[in-house]
Amino acid sequence: MTQPVPKIAGAIIAGGKSSRMQQDGVAGDKFLLPLGKQPIIAHVAERLLAQLDTVFINANREMPILDTLPCDVVRDSFSACGPLAGILAAIQAAQDHQFLVTVAADTPFFPADLVARLVARQAETQVPIILAQSNARLHPLFGLWRTDLAGALNRWLESSASKSVLAFAMHIGFESAVFPLLQLGEETYDPFFNINHRADYIEAQRLQKVMT
Repeated sequence: MTQPVPKIAGAIIAGGKSSRMQQDGVAGDKFLLPLGKQPIIAHVAERLLAQLDTVFINANREMPILDTLPCDVVRDSFSACGPLAGILAAIQAAQDHQFLVTVAADTPFFPADLVARLVARQAETQVPIILAQSNARLHPLFGLWRTDLAGALNRWLESSASKSVLAFAMHIGFESAVFPLLQLGEETYDPFFNINHRADYIEAQRLQKVMT
């Protein structure tokens, strides 16, 4: 018997402080830096909207440019709790969906089959959280979350000293979906390459030019 396709929303977690980029002398939010003809987060939104119909952006402060993207913006309900608070806000916004897929706002080249692979792994394992993994490294902001975890996550943020995404995932129980390095001409790159430093931004600009 064919299993029904689960209803899935997406969320871009865009609440970081960009502190490492600012230490390198680059001002502002890193995901608002231009990459080609549009900001980094626009590339992220475009990539996720190609895989899902409903996508939210989580942000912990006002950023007018986000209102120009075809995604509703949701705010944190917990302050100073990092990306885990953003995941909770997005899960709460997606309560009419069975699952939420989260991505980081500073990772413009994530896999075009991210959602399909995460969903397949969840169907295989039946666990409530699936995290992406590549190059022997977990990427906790790239995950599939059952939206009925809202209560457990709310309680965790209220009572736990740790606000780590991975700590919560370990508390609930998770599995990983392994993604390969991707080929680009004669070189390979990690699709979860994220932009933290000036050198990363320069590399992202190079990759973008090669891809286009």
